Amino acid sequence: MQLLWRAVNYWNKVGNLSGFRGSVLKKFVFRFVTCFFVSIVTFFECHAVAYDIVGRDYAKYFENNGGCAVFLKDNECYVYGDESTGIRKSPCSTFKIVATLAGLKCGVLKDENTVIKWDGVKRYFDEWNKDLSLKEAFNLSAVWYFEKVANEIGKEKLTDFVNEISYGNKDTSAEIPFWLDSSLTISPMEQTGFLKNLFEYKLSIDGRNIEILKKIMQKESINDGLLYGKTGTSGNGNNGWFVGFYEKNGKKVYFAINLSSGKDISGKHAEKIAKNIIADCF
Repeated sequence: MQLLWRAVNYWNKVGNLSGFRGSVLKKFVFRFVTCFFVSIVTFFECHAVAYDIVGRDYAKYFENNGGCAVFLKDNECYVYGDESTGIRKSPCSTFKIVATLAGLKCGVLKDENTVIKWDGVKRYFDEWNKDLSLKEAFNLSAVWYFEKVANEIGKEKLTDFVNEISYGNKDTSAEIPFWLDSSLTISPMEQTGFLKNLFEYKLSIDGRNIEILKKIMQKESINDGLLYGKTGTSGNGNNGWFVGFYEKNGKKVYFAINLSSGKDISGKHAEKIAKNIIADCF
């Protein structure tokens, strides 16, 4: 943490000496830069790994959409839209990764075939309106299924789990589902760091549960490798996620794609961008 505090003190001195705080706009810019820098420093100190940060121009993949990308490969971190990679946002349905692990740990879920009965309430997507297994609910991103899992785990235990894995800002103060446009937030940098620690078995999570999660995250084959991931889409229309990893020849590339503006700000579109980048670059 010493490096972190030195960074904060340095930026505070810069702000005072240069008159950055003389206007509302300058104050906003100063705080934005400070928060971004602190987020990056915190990420790398927490994961105790020396990464080489390399800028990448993935603009053609994003087309007319605003957003960012983070890819972790070995000791290199490839970033696009670096001004956004440290900004925390609602994880939306990418939190189903965490909810699955918590459900398995607490015994609410047994495996990928655990079925929860539909409550009879008709929802927007017809495919949600039936009994679903964990695998089906994860792939369909069925909100009701994971709300029920969360409620059966209990708010206190779920909060403990979020704190245990140090997920994002760890703020579960809102009611369930606190991961949907609510109190819990996480940055693209933190998403990739969490996934790397998870699938390299650096967290205190049972290996069997990780393997079950891996099964339901599997998407498709790309260039003789396998893609794993989870989408997330905000109901506010300004936050689309696709996070996961690409595994080839026993090596993994962890990634987070986030969309914040444009015509199609959805998890599905973020997934398409990730697939195209991976096919061309990894």
